[in-house]
Amino acid sequence: MDLLSSVHRPPLCTVLSALLMLLPQSEAFVTLHKRLQAVPALVSIDNSAYAPKVPPCRIEFAPLMTHFKAALTRRQSEVRSRHRDLLSGVVANMRNVQL
Repeated sequence: MDLLSSVHRPPLCTVLSALLMLLPQSEAFVTLHKRLQAVPALVSIDNSAYAPKVPPCRIEFAPLMTHFKAALTRRQSEVRSRHRDLLSGVVANMRNVQL
């Protein structure tokens, strides 16, 4: 019965409404739909009071972006070098076959 208290009712209704969307149109759907309609209209759509409080972000993104761009540049250079070597090998094999 503690779940029916005014503190737990909005999150519970939200979860049950989400569950309702997942149920196929069956007897279970109809039963849950009727029970959710019977919940008093005191439940607000705005769940901001129940949202977890997230502390402000303390991540410095500039150094991370610099590192990401450097890693991306290295990776692109490696891939291009590997493709260049592969292409050179194919061309060399074709020249040997033609001789």
